[in-house]
Amino acid sequence: ARSVLASEAMAPWFDGRGKVYLERDLVGADGKMVRPDRVVDLGDEIAVIDFKTAEESDEKKRKDHAKQVRAYMQALQRRDGPRVRGLVYYVVPNELVEIEAL
Repeated sequence: ARSVLASEAMAPWFDGRGKVYLERDLVGADGKMVRPDRVVDLGDEIAVIDFKTAEESDEKKRKDHAKQVRAYMQALQRRDGPRVRGLVYYVVPNELVEIEAL
């Protein structure tokens, strides 16, 4: 966890601003329950962050991670609500990947 806090890329979601929700159940667009690692509601933006602790350079795994985060984004998105950003943080090698909404 220390490397996450030391990561400059992650600082905006760990600086104490906004409401933080950890591993809270959400209902996905398909009706299934999903549980993102961290959701930070900044009022004008919601960030949903998933952490991966193992080195994940395999392209298929990364696509699966992106699909998982998109499901979180869809569960959080509201028609008139704030923008939802999806992020995957790979602890090794300290890499933050922004997931594009479909």
